[in-house]
Amino acid sequence: MTFLDTNHVKLNELIRMFTNITNIAVGYYSKKFVISSAQQFWNENKNEKEIFPFLYKNVETVECFLHDKETAIYYFSLWVPTLEGFIIVGPYQSLDTLPEKCRVILQLTGMLHTDRTYVSEHQSVRTMMNSLVRHYFYYYPGIVQSDDWITKELNGFHADYVYYPYTLEKEFLDYFRETDPATFEVLSEIESQSNIKFGSGDPQRHLKNKLITIGTILSRTIIESGVPASEALTMNINYLFEIEKADNLRQLNELNSKILDSFFTMIQKERHETFTPFVRKIRDFIYAHLNERVDVQSVADHMNLSAGYVSTVFKQECGLSLKRYILEEKIKEAKRMLHYSDISISDIAVSLCFNDQTYFTKVFKKIAKQTPLQYRKNRPPLP
Repeated sequence: MTFLDTNHVKLNELIRMFTNITNIAVGYYSKKFVISSAQQFWNENKNEKEIFPFLYKNVETVECFLHDKETAIYYFSLWVPTLEGFIIVGPYQSLDTLPEKCRVILQLTGMLHTDRTYVSEHQSVRTMMNSLVRHYFYYYPGIVQSDDWITKELNGFHADYVYYPYTLEKEFLDYFRETDPATFEVLSEIESQSNIKFGSGDPQRHLKNKLITIGTILSRTIIESGVPASEALTMNINYLFEIEKADNLRQLNELNSKILDSFFTMIQKERHETFTPFVRKIRDFIYAHLNERVDVQSVADHMNLSAGYVSTVFKQECGLSLKRYILEEKIKEAKRMLHYSDISISDIAVSLCFNDQTYFTKVFKKIAKQTPLQYRKNRPPLP
């Protein structure tokens, strides 16, 4: 599978998931191809291929909001440099106001504006999309701006009106990396001192945005501390869905503790693990290529070593064959897709590069002890 094919799969899943969570249409537009979860812009007299040049001509910043005053609708636009295209979220409505520098006012005459979702604050759209993009394209550094990693995510468009204790945040992350029990005391102090609203005045949306941001920060922190990216990112995306599906403050507060405890336990475990950098490199390569035909030979080629040597060392260190590990990771990803999306079983099989649905079902049943359809119906909690 080529770079373009791989990212086509990733974009498809990202678009489906964002729409499933928010009920807002999402599209990706470039010179080469278009993907969208619903008809976003044009009526029957317009062509989707006209959207990219329209955006390229009118949108001059990496991130901005498009606003049509006449119809009172908004879109969020994110330029993806590596893929040379735009991710567009919308249409949606909001009573929230934006500073002039953050929006582009357009007359979107002839565009289709049906099924508009109401959003309490624009920042929630931006926070959610940025978090999903960072998750899906973690292995491609040029996908999003590097300078908006923590500070802009926290401050959003209200930077002049909030106080955030950055020195304490650094202290918290340092303690967290060292698995020091003082971690949680510092976190309490941060929360007592900060008046940041995480993009929303609504308590429930505020807490959701806060948890999304915390999960993103902590997953990056533990990856930098040696936890395999495959494990950290999988846990983060699972929590992302739990956060958005929570419908009351009690559930969100429980998730707050659960997220911190889970990431803290993961980094504690990492400090006691004996996996070598060699095996970690293999595991991260496999995770980054789950949507491709990854096998023992492709791993060996990546490591510039023979397939026999790589297989032997991996089994000695991990206790299972490399071939089995690859299949288990693909099935773990399939479980997540079955659990959190309505993507068809045949499409999941294709996205994970199984030869056909029959073979995928056979492998799934061997590892999970039930068929994909049975798993989707039962939806057991993910680890």
